[in-house]
Amino acid sequence: MFGTVTVLTFTSDDAKAAGLAGMADLVEAAADLPTVLDVVILDTGPSAAVMVTLYESPEAAAAASSSLRRHLGSVVGPHVAGPPQRWAGQVVPPLLLRATARHQT
Repeated sequence: MFGTVTVLTFTSDDAKAAGLAGMADLVEAAADLPTVLDVVILDTGPSAAVMVTLYESPEAAAAASSSLRRHLGSVVGPHVAGPPQRWAGQVVPPLLLRATARHQT
C-alpha cells in the first residue's frame, strides 16, 4: 500500500470553508478511480487542512495523481495561500508499528 499526504494552507477561514466544500467532489471523484483505496480530509486548525490518500501501489498513485491534482487545483486553487506541501511513501504495516512501539517503551 502506498500513501500521499497533501497539506493545504488557505488564505482565510472563509476560503478554507469554500475549499473544503469543493474537496467533497474530489473525494467522490477519487472513489471512481479503481486504484484509489481511500481519501481522508483532516481539518487541522485555522486555515489549514490535510488530505491523506491511499493507493494500491506507487504505480497506482502515479496513474491517479495527475487526475486528482488537476481536480484539487480547480477546487482549492483560488483559496490556498500557495502550492500544497506533499509527501509520499509506502504505508508501514501495522505489525511493524506494533513491534516498534513495544521496543520504545
